[in-house]
Amino acid sequence: MKKYCTLTLFLISSIAFSMDQKNEEEQSEAALTFRVTDKVREFLTKQFENTTAPLEHTDDVYFFSGFQPEVDKEGYQKMNEYLRLRKGPERDQYTQERLSKLTSKKSTQNGMIECETEVSDPQAMRKMLTQLGVDKENSLEMSMRRSLYFDKYNYQLKIAVDHFFTPPHMHKMSYPYFWGSFVTVTLKSAKETYNEGIEIIKSYLREHGISEIELYPPYIEIALNPELHVQAVKKVSLDENVK
Repeated sequence: MKKYCTLTLFLISSIAFSMDQKNEEEQSEAALTFRVTDKVREFLTKQFENTTAPLEHTDDVYFFSGFQPEVDKEGYQKMNEYLRLRKGPERDQYTQERLSKLTSKKSTQNGMIECETEVSDPQAMRKMLTQLGVDKENSLEMSMRRSLYFDKYNYQLKIAVDHFFTPPHMHKMSYPYFWGSFVTVTLKSAKETYNEGIEIIKSYLREHGISEIELYPPYIEIALNPELHVQAVKKVSLDENVK
């Protein structure tokens, strides 16, 4: 059964990499996730004070049936390959309906590589995944409210401010900042490498007065490691190499 699930998700991943002609080119994703501090809040206020970014509900389901986690000696889990089914917060520019996307993510030496395709009916997609043998017990659901911004000079830079509802330990971490306690700055590109993308993000933050951040692991790792994720949290000077 495990081999069957592995093959199934391999096929689904292949479909995600090839379905949509608009998104068929692999993209490298560089991202830094950090907590909201007074300095970060000041940056967000100044940078986007004239920008309207509605608070949108985002629902994520991560699937990793057949994919083996990387587990260290203390039990910290890290998923290097998985699928994500996301509804929102981005909207169709014509209908304004929340967009759903199926994304295949894989960690490589050059950072996270991903490809995604739009999904017209996320509930039907979940049913299809179940029918194809994806074990419901090997999935993880995450719900959050997200404000999404784009830098006006570099539209590839995406800034997300998030407040979590589930899982419970991430909801607890979202207080006392009701409007959002985590920020993720992401750069997706088919041209820049992961390290080049990280340098662009660091330079962007430095230009806006942020010299240090409290760096967190990706959300999926926080979700998978309710207690142990704290060992991956570190204060980082943006003049240092961030890997």
